[in-house]
Amino acid sequence: MHVFQDGTVKTREQMISENNARAAEDSRLTDEESRFPSLAQTAARRQAYSRVLERVQVLRQDSTRSMISKEVEKSNAFLEYRAFLHAQAQARAHAAAAEAARRKR
Repeated sequence: MHVFQDGTVKTREQMISENNARAAEDSRLTDEESRFPSLAQTAARRQAYSRVLERVQVLRQDSTRSMISKEVEKSNAFLEYRAFLHAQAQARAHAAAAEAARRKR
């Protein structure tokens, strides 16, 4: 068992499952992004995720903020990351549509 700063308790199996899910998502996104290398999305996505982790780390070290404030900011950071992923998915969809249109000609 592991107790997090916010009081969340997780078993070893839960933590392993979450790590595996993150790895699977990374692999899936990398595969999708590799279809459109000109968009250079993998590096941008990994940088965006690193920025999220940096924000979370800064929040953890900030003793002036309440736990609820930290949780809200952490949630906001991940929401922004999800919006970034959505924008990337849209860019891939547009690139796929443009490629399909070129093939029709």
